Amino acid sequence: ALTASLKEVAHLRQEFLPFFTQGVFIGDSVLSNLTPAFVRAYQLGGRLLILVLNDQRHPTRVVLQSDLALWTPHPESYETKYYDSSGKLVDTQQGQGSSWSGSTPQLQPEGLAVIEIDTR
Repeated sequence: ALTASLKEVAHLRQEFLPFFTQGVFIGDSVLSNLTPAFVRAYQLGGRLLILVLNDQRHPTRVVLQSDLALWTPHPESYETKYYDSSGKLVDTQQGQGSSWSGSTPQLQPEGLAVIEIDTR
């Protein structure tokens, strides 16, 4: 199981490499709410990459909120892309304003979701 997890994470790192090499690590500071999950984020220009890991012992859906004005230069409108743990795009949503809210699908224990927010 660990080998499969490492391969999955390595693929995600490659897919989102600019966030990890050129972006700013902002951790869970991106959140304006408490969550029952392990959350880490990176900021790169007008974009955010949020990684959500269910570190609970039961399946859970994680609700996230953020004030985009704190992290992006022009948060008047945004596009949110939701990816599964393999990096496959599963949903895209448009939004307005600097108050962002999103949620993961039901994540199994140790399940991972990736969210990309683009305010450009």
